Amino acid sequence: GDVAAGGFEEDWASFVKPMDREEVLAIYAEPPKLSAASVALLEEADRISKRRTAATVGLTLLEEGFRTRLAAEQVEQLRSARAEAQVRGPIRRRELAANKIADGFRRSRRERAAMLTTQDQSAQRIQRWWRRTRVRRAFIKMNHMRLMAVRLQAWWRGCAA
Repeated sequence: GDVAAGGFEEDWASFVKPMDREEVLAIYAEPPKLSAASVALLEEADRISKRRTAATVGLTLLEEGFRTRLAAEQVEQLRSARAEAQVRGPIRRRELAANKIADGFRRSRRERAAMLTTQDQSAQRIQRWWRRTRVRRAFIKMNHMRLMAVRLQAWWRGCAA
């Protein structure tokens, strides 16, 4: 209908009015009437979308392949690095240890202390004290256990006698 002449309302009313089952079935049963131009357009769109889909699928596959290849390369790199580390690790550790010992021998305690900041020094002092204390405690405990064992044996002998 002509919208300017108020035909729009009538159209809208006819569109909105509830349809009975027969009408619905009739609409769905018969194929939609399309003009040749519409059909051509739809086919073209379909072809384009298909081509695009193919292209995107191809691209995706390419990307996937690239990614997998990249991943494989990375894995290979990691593996070789790990293997090298397994070989190099102990050697490097030994080197470091040797250097540390050499450094220790080369520098006197005073020199090493001069290298440290006061905070480091205090921390070291505490550490040293704590180490000593721990050792001392261990010795005390050990002696105590030994003493107890001796006493226990003596008491047991006394019982047996």
